[in-house]
Amino acid sequence: SGQSNHPDPIFRLPFTYFGFGLCAVALGIVRPAVEGLKALAAGKVSAVSRRGLKDQSQAQYAVAKSEALLRSSRLYAHECVGALWEALSSGAPVTLEMRGRTRGSYVHAAESAMQAAQLCYRAAGGSALWEKGPFEQALRDVNAVGCHITMQQVMMEEAGRVDLGLEPTVPFV
Repeated sequence: SGQSNHPDPIFRLPFTYFGFGLCAVALGIVRPAVEGLKALAAGKVSAVSRRGLKDQSQAQYAVAKSEALLRSSRLYAHECVGALWEALSSGAPVTLEMRGRTRGSYVHAAESAMQAAQLCYRAAGGSALWEKGPFEQALRDVNAVGCHITMQQVMMEEAGRVDLGLEPTVPFV
């Protein structure tokens, strides 16, 4: 029947669960870029304006927005996975709506991580260009995660289909 007979919830998690680790990877990849921007801003001064990076609104926005993107998407993904776990633990069914919302939370996390990486990269200016630095590496690596099928736009579209009362067209929801 494809269903586990084991009583523990971990053995009954739907396939949807298995994107959770990948969205965590995306969020973790970008953390060094955010911290790197904070460290860079502490000492970098613009050769043109003679203003410190920490005094520039673009850097201030990038740090605040990146933190909000990473933290809020992490919380949303945890909330959705928590709802799956709670349902399984209590013997309640895991609904299609729950699975769609969870899948959408993963895509949102990956897209938020990509946006945060881009914000940090742009705010760092020429300092972002170094291959060994946190900015270039985060931008490259988080976009690689975003290319995984479970993190692509089609999965968010599928979550939207489910939210609109339609059946998903792909088996990953």
